Amino acid sequence: MSLHEVSTAVEHNLPVVACVFRNMWWGAEAKNQVDFYNNRFVGVDIPTPKSFVPVAKAMGANGVQVSRPEDIREAFDACLKSRKPTVLEFLVDGKQLAPPFRKDALALPTRFLPKYAHLDHHNWYKGGVDDL
Repeated sequence: MSLHEVSTAVEHNLPVVACVFRNMWWGAEAKNQVDFYNNRFVGVDIPTPKSFVPVAKAMGANGVQVSRPEDIREAFDACLKSRKPTVLEFLVDGKQLAPPFRKDALALPTRFLPKYAHLDHHNWYKGGVDDL
């Protein structure tokens, strides 16, 4: 869910639970930077908001934060019993890197429509140095 979906759930009083895994950074982007940029990290830290609980409450939803795995069941049960839109925020270790969501995220583009063929990387620099 996104914040807009939370506001829609509040508007229609839909009893949904949006789970947010709060790890303080863009892990998939960090993984790309490990794999392709020699661990030079740029723009991967997300220091704010400190919590999505106040954001959820400001939108009219419930907000619950879980920091220990043993508290998950109780928190989730409470969210379901409330029958109200709820953001369930899990505080997780942000330093564990998973593979990027898209394996082709940094691949060169291939244009399939003829009108964009001139933009395809296969056609880059076909001319001489003077054409650059």
